[in-house]
Amino acid sequence: MEPEDVSFQILKEITNGFSELLKLGEGTFGEVYKGLTENGEEVAVKKLRCIDPCLDDKLFEKEFKTLMKLNHNNIVRFLGYCYETEKISMECDGRIVLAEKTHRALCFEFMDNGSLDKHLSGMLLLLLCIQGSFGLRVFVDHPKEE
Repeated sequence: MEPEDVSFQILKEITNGFSELLKLGEGTFGEVYKGLTENGEEVAVKKLRCIDPCLDDKLFEKEFKTLMKLNHNNIVRFLGYCYETEKISMECDGRIVLAEKTHRALCFEFMDNGSLDKHLSGMLLLLLCIQGSFGLRVFVDHPKEE
């Protein structure tokens, strides 16, 4: 199933205006909100911050392309995206001017149990990393013979 192009208005509606009550968390690049679609499906909406317009577009495109390639049972599904520009009026140097505001967001399936890092202790996480590195080492030392 291909991710859908979703309007910013719909994202506002399903997250109750990006309500603080529905906020799941935040990171460097934005906030994540829980949303409820018209058909009753729970989703996670990652609303991206505007830091630097040129850089933001490049990061959005890179993340979008990466997400489009992912398809695995153990990775949350990428359901949709929003990339919209709207004209807004704002004050600049004491005058009202017309400006463009870009909305960028990504939608994923909602995971009831939250982020995996909330369920792994430091020691278990370290053990998993060590085991993973041993597994990778086997592939490096013993490449598959054709």
